[in-house]
Amino acid sequence: MQKKCQDEGFRSFQLRDIAKWLEYQYSYQIYRHPLPCKAEASFSKIKILNKVHQCDILLHTHDRDGGRVFVCTLLVIDVATRFKEGRTLTSRNSLEIWIAIKDIYENPSNPLTWPKLLMTDGDASF
Repeated sequence: MQKKCQDEGFRSFQLRDIAKWLEYQYSYQIYRHPLPCKAEASFSKIKILNKVHQCDILLHTHDRDGGRVFVCTLLVIDVATRFKEGRTLTSRNSLEIWIAIKDIYENPSNPLTWPKLLMTDGDASF
């Protein structure tokens, strides 16, 4: 393509300019190799109750209840059954998060017990 451009009198086109132009062409996008697929975790094979739990802190607007201000919610999900349990928190203090986790797992009225694996995101709150 660069040689054809030079034959037509367009000598200023460089190979990187042509490659960049080619990326946006419809016919090139149809026939180019697909991008490599990233491996994703599949939780459909986990069938044992209370083996793997996912835990996250959900930030929300500051909700008021009397004199208390709730800034986030701790959510624990059992991967096998998709059972969810949550607690609202007044701060992201690690002690308050620990008390909420302990309260969820030691509550006899819900089916969650301490898991073999507790998954969290890479957030600094954990």
